[in-house]
Amino acid sequence: MCSSDLALDPDDIARFDARYRAVRDEGATDALRTAAHLIRGGADEVAFGHVRDWLISEGRDVYERARKDPDSIAALGARDVTVLEPFGYAAKRAYKARANAPLAGTERAEPHSTRAPEWDRAAAAVALPKLAELYTG
Repeated sequence: MCSSDLALDPDDIARFDARYRAVRDEGATDALRTAAHLIRGGADEVAFGHVRDWLISEGRDVYERARKDPDSIAALGARDVTVLEPFGYAAKRAYKARANAPLAGTERAEPHSTRAPEWDRAAAAVALPKLAELYTG
């Protein structure tokens, strides 16, 4: 979403956000979580979400390929995914600007953890060798 999307009706923005969140949730797999841990050096729920936001921002083909084969993310090269953190909030911001009210129903159902869940670096490196090489050398 961008500034031109402010011309959209708030209901259209809300529908977009609902679809976006559904697509993002489809990527909440253990394999992508392992990839997020490698990319971020550990990933709590928020960081895992930001990795999925980044992959979505790369386009449908990249996101679908990453969902099926998280090791394919290595082909994108090392990235600082934190710069795309605002991407996941674009619809909320556009809605608020357009409707002058917060977008209802967008609260996260998952708990926000304050630290990354435990993960096994060695197992992650075996499961996703290309990604492990890229991010952990």
